[in-house]
Amino acid sequence: MTGEEIKKLASDALKQMEEAILALLGKYEGLTNSEIAEKLNLHSSHEGGQRDYLTYSVLGILMDKKKVEKIKYHNSRNPVYRLKKVTKVDVEKKDLKTDVLLNNGCKRIIIGKFK
Repeated sequence: MTGEEIKKLASDALKQMEEAILALLGKYEGLTNSEIAEKLNLHSSHEGGQRDYLTYSVLGILMDKKKVEKIKYHNSRNPVYRLKKVTKVDVEKKDLKTDVLLNNGCKRIIIGKFK
């Protein structure tokens, strides 16, 4: 494999993990990182420590892309991740034709802008 083929392989794998996490979160109101890793069979560790950083890192990417939000409850140590709720402001910031990821994981095309 060439260097470019290896990069494409890694990029494709990352996209698939992002899609799997989004699809999973579309079925739940919210999940912890550990629950996501367990349900997707992606538990990871480094020498027995730093557990589930693989899914944690992908969740960070999805939060940067504004597709997932982290909710911290005051009575819980572990935050819950869920699909970011689509708001009127989110849609207004986009182009006239907009793909919106709904909370059930499906996409809907919105034509026009909210008034």
